[in-house]
Amino acid sequence: MSAELLEMDRQITRALELGKGTKIAIASLDILVSSGVVDALKAAAAKALTARAQERQDSRARANETEPVDTAAQAIVARCAGLIIDLDRRLTRKIERGKAMILSDEDMDILVITGAVSALKSASANALGALAESRQQARNCYRDELVDARARGQHEAVRQLHALFVETSRVPRPKLDD
Repeated sequence: MSAELLEMDRQITRALELGKGTKIAIASLDILVSSGVVDALKAAAAKALTARAQERQDSRARANETEPVDTAAQAIVARCAGLIIDLDRRLTRKIERGKAMILSDEDMDILVITGAVSALKSASANALGALAESRQQARNCYRDELVDARARGQHEAVRQLHALFVETSRVPRPKLDD
């Protein structure tokens, strides 16, 4: 799971750096759900719906006033809210149906604005920490066994331990989905 999470983080980061969209496979959508990205997007969608409702209420109140209304500001709020809500609906639908999804560059920007990418980065950092800790534990175990074997004068056992450590300590990089 951690390798897939790290690959998903790398894929999203790369797409954001290039200002492009990316295709997200269904397995990757599941990773987005488990890492909190969807929760962050849903929270932003709820805020957007609340802002829309408040804006409608304010516009009804201003309709009775004679002061001019800033329609440009209203249009910007409505546009951002609409994009967030639309992305939330599409993402939820794809997850429910178990289908892949293509995120546009605009969708990627919305994920950044809503804090959803921060949730992915946090989950990725936790996965990296766990991976680093497990590797350090493996190194410590190897060192302890190596010291014991050397102390007993078992040179062949030392060679075998070293070969086994070198073979198993390398973490294969996940393949990129095209």
